[in-house]
Amino acid sequence: MKHPRLVLSAAALLTAAFAARPAPAQVCGPLTFAFSTTGPGCDPTGTGPVPVLTGSEFQILGAPTCNVRILLNTAAILFPIPPTTLALGFSNPALPFPGLPGCTIWTIPVAFFSMSFDAGGPQFHDVLFPLPPDPALIGTTAYAQAAVPVPGGFRISNGLQISIN
Repeated sequence: MKHPRLVLSAAALLTAAFAARPAPAQVCGPLTFAFSTTGPGCDPTGTGPVPVLTGSEFQILGAPTCNVRILLNTAAILFPIPPTTLALGFSNPALPFPGLPGCTIWTIPVAFFSMSFDAGGPQFHDVLFPLPPDPALIGTTAYAQAAVPVPGGFRISNGLQISIN
C-alpha cells in the first residue's frame, strides 16, 4: 500500500462522521436500543487523533440476551496496544475534566471496564454487555466515555448515550 497514513486518516474521518450521528434504533425482543453522541472527545496531549466511541446491539445467534457492544476506535495504531478504560454511568454532567484542558466529562462513572482488543485491528477496543430482554429495562439511559493512555497523558473519547426504549 503506497499511502497507509492517508488510508488510516480517511478511515478515522469516516468513523468520526458516522459517530457524530445518532444510530438507527436497534431491536432485541421487547427492547429498542438507541445510541447517540453526547459531546466531542479531546486530546490534551496534542499527540494524535481523538478516539471515537460508538455503540450497537450485537446479535449472537442462539443467545438468550440482548448484547450491547461499545466500540472504541483509537483512530491511530498505537504500540504497545494501550489498556483502554470505559467509564459507564447514568448521568451526563457535561463538566470540564479536571486536569485535562479542553476536555469534558460526559458521564459520572458508576463503574469502570477494561476494554478488550478487538479483532477489527489494533486501533479497536470493545466491551460487550449482555442484557436480559426484560421490559423493566425500558426507559433506562446510560452514558459512556473512554480513556486511552498515551505518552504524556490521555486521549479522551466522545460521550455516548445508550437509551433503551
